[in-house]
Amino acid sequence: MLKFKVWRFLGVVIFVYILYKIDWPQMTSVLKRINLQWIIIAALINIPHLWLKSTRWQFLLAVQNKTIRNREAFLLYMSSLYLGVVTPGRLGEFAKAIYLRQAGITTISHGFSSVLVDRLFDLYLLFLLAMAGLVFLTPWPGSDAFGWAGFAGAVIVPLIFLFSGRTEQLISLLYKKVLASKLLKFAKEGGEQFGQGMRELMTCRIYRAGLLTLVAWLLFFFQCFLIAKALELPITYMEIILVMAITNIFTFLPISISGLGTREAALCFLLLPRGISLELILAYSMGVLVVFFVAGGLMGAVAWCMRPLGLENLKGSRK
Repeated sequence: MLKFKVWRFLGVVIFVYILYKIDWPQMTSVLKRINLQWIIIAALINIPHLWLKSTRWQFLLAVQNKTIRNREAFLLYMSSLYLGVVTPGRLGEFAKAIYLRQAGITTISHGFSSVLVDRLFDLYLLFLLAMAGLVFLTPWPGSDAFGWAGFAGAVIVPLIFLFSGRTEQLISLLYKKVLASKLLKFAKEGGEQFGQGMRELMTCRIYRAGLLTLVAWLLFFFQCFLIAKALELPITYMEIILVMAITNIFTFLPISISGLGTREAALCFLLLPRGISLELILAYSMGVLVVFFVAGGLMGAVAWCMRPLGLENLKGSRK
């Protein structure tokens, strides 16, 4: 356990090291030039961004013949964002499944299948864009070959599972590694209900969820572009897409808190060779933190007050 905690704070150590390397008079100069108007607009765009994602989850539930109102879906998505910040182990990801059981819509096991697929859409698109970033940005010699290989793998591996009769094997793997590992007290039928939910979602109808994912992430990257504009960061929208896709992949490493340190390290790795100063990179990273984690977390807290969930139901659940 101690070893885990040490690794968990490695990102903080990296962040402190970057602060040590900062030229503070220059940093002060950068911060004085921030156009707060663009930061505020970027923060407000969190609302349509999360609405698109809540609409996607609502659609996935509809594919499973489950119904949830627009307002409920939106508030739950906002609440889960807040819970993801304030709870250990990203329990916020389970909040929506808990609500489905509390509302009598379905069981947690079945409901979590829609929550997981909703999350997988984000991760899949992000990975594809990150691989494209390795190809076109070439942050290190040979990264283009790595990017092409990763892109090909992301396309081929899912097809192998879907069309080689290994779908059940994939469902079982997801249940054991993603769900059962976190909710150890599930009843035996939990795996069957989760598998049923996953099979219901494996239909060509969910291409619409893919389109909503694409639009939502394009909006996310536009928010990132507005933050760059507020700091007069010399980077285009297309470059923002590739840079932030790679950066977000780095933030999934389990060595940080809310991506602190890993996000800054990735941005430095990608932007310093382009002649962008360390001070400007750090200011941009802090802008990302404020817009998505601080402002987004506050919005989620308001949603939580409007739609609170009893997380004690997560422990010892039997459905």
